[in-house]
Amino acid sequence: MELPSAAFFISEEQIVEFLNFAEHKQSSENLELAVSVWACRIYKHKYNKPYFVSFQLKDELKRLMPNFDGKNLDHIQKVLRHYLKKDTIVDFAIVPGPLNEYRNTGHAFQIKRVGREFRSDFTSKLADEINAICKKFKTGETGLIVIPEIGPYLKREEIDKISMETDVAPIAEKIIVPTDSFKVVWLLNKTPNKVWMTQVYPDIRTFGGFPTKLLPSKS
Repeated sequence: MELPSAAFFISEEQIVEFLNFAEHKQSSENLELAVSVWACRIYKHKYNKPYFVSFQLKDELKRLMPNFDGKNLDHIQKVLRHYLKKDTIVDFAIVPGPLNEYRNTGHAFQIKRVGREFRSDFTSKLADEINAICKKFKTGETGLIVIPEIGPYLKREEIDKISMETDVAPIAEKIIVPTDSFKVVWLLNKTPNKVWMTQVYPDIRTFGGFPTKLLPSKS
């Protein structure tokens, strides 16, 4: 999709550096930044070429920070903490690189965390909630990344049945996406050691097996 003029372009390495030194490392905002890094690594691995991340700003960067220095961690922290636009249809975009070559189009994504309030039938209710989200949002060009979250209400035997990193077919077969909604739907499954992103619409593909702990990419 076409990116807004008030876009902030940043490498995964810069995001990782910020996250490794950020205060409140368990915050919701930091999880969304981590998701953007994992998605960026998937695109790099899939297409074997550089990608970087774009976020929408409240205004153009030259107005918000006329002296912005991309090598200055304090400047990056200020942008990521205070100047990102919230409550938009796009949480981030993956853009082909390199970083110093401007692009006005990219692969845009919205992130939704789903499931914490479920008390039973987790996978069935997860599919129902994804369908409700897809019915609500008319985006056309945006992808949806769903983070399934197991809350405190499920019984242990129900939790033991859930294996979304290896078997998503029961979820995928129930997902119905209107033609004017998201163009792709991914499930993100995170264990203490590994991260997977599994595409469940329009077809099933699994990417990842990346370390959960964010360290600078070797590529």
